[in-house]
Amino acid sequence: MAVRKGNKSGKKPSEGMALAGLIINLLILPGLGSIINEKIKEGVWQIILVVIGVILILVGVFTMHSMLGWGLLGLGIILASAAWIWGLITGIKLIRESKR
Repeated sequence: MAVRKGNKSGKKPSEGMALAGLIINLLILPGLGSIINEKIKEGVWQIILVVIGVILILVGVFTMHSMLGWGLLGLGIILASAAWIWGLITGIKLIRESKR
């Protein structure tokens, strides 16, 4: 069974859309640029990861008086950072696909 890489539709993204996807993933919301460029599954998981990360950061900030608060803060930072890095990697892949 062959595994297809890239977009579900099989067409490569334009360079402009790939660059826009990278910028959106980095500056607005990790995952949104991926979804715009038809990487739906990756984009949804990136958004879920960043939302959970931000929620944990907020809970951690408001409960910093306990060790649990610090732990939640740290975990939230790790999850949000992972989503951002994943969005960066996806954006770079989109740009490479557009240049083939």
